[in-house]
Amino acid sequence: MNKIVLLIITVFTLSCKGQTNIIDLVERCNYTDYNDSDGNTYLKDISNIYPQYVGTWKWFSGNKEMTLVLIKQTKFHYNILITIIKID
Repeated sequence: MNKIVLLIITVFTLSCKGQTNIIDLVERCNYTDYNDSDGNTYLKDISNIYPQYVGTWKWFSGNKEMTLVLIKQTKFHYNILITIIKID
């Protein structure tokens, strides 16, 4: 009886995690139903492409300056880069 209860709990736990669709950011363009998702789609940086862009970027042109700060925020539903733009 204990084995049956343990088996049911294990199957139930695994089936709950199976409802989240994890999509690699590189492959997101090939996933046609992304815009029509019901909120269970999770974009993740599986290929690890964000670290090369994270940081503070500055642009100067004459007396104009633009500062762009890119931060990788993990454990967020869409796992996207948050962009802060400051134009002087």
